[in-house]
Amino acid sequence: MENASKALLIAGAVLIVIVLISIGMMIVQQSQGIGDQVAEISGNQATTSFNSTFTKYQGSQKGSSIKTLLEEVSTNNATALKTSQHIVSVTIEDKVGNSSINATTDSKTLTQIAATIVTSARYDVVMDEKDEEGYINSIVITRNSK
Repeated sequence: MENASKALLIAGAVLIVIVLISIGMMIVQQSQGIGDQVAEISGNQATTSFNSTFTKYQGSQKGSSIKTLLEEVSTNNATALKTSQHIVSVTIEDKVGNSSINATTDSKTLTQIAATIVTSARYDVVMDEKDEEGYINSIVITRNSK
């Protein structure tokens, strides 16, 4: 009888160890999932932060705001060339003069374009194009005829 009770105690201890190991494995698997979620969230925050620099100018804007937008794109692109980050191209369309400037990413050209913007005019800004990571990579600015 004594051996049987010892055998039951050992069997119970083995079962408890198996349960504890199973719980430990579940915790490790869940924590790995949390790590992946944290990495995804931080990536989303980086994308949102980058895009918010430009999306605040989306829609109808005064020329003075367009100049500021072009300065921000110029600064971004100058930095991006040095750090291999995200470059934004800008296309300018003028409904009044029926002219346009094809997509450009060059900081000097963007600064020159900013100097030609009429501060009292209204412009429409569209940012529909994004790269595979969700970063804005193209901005179209159209001068309104009004």
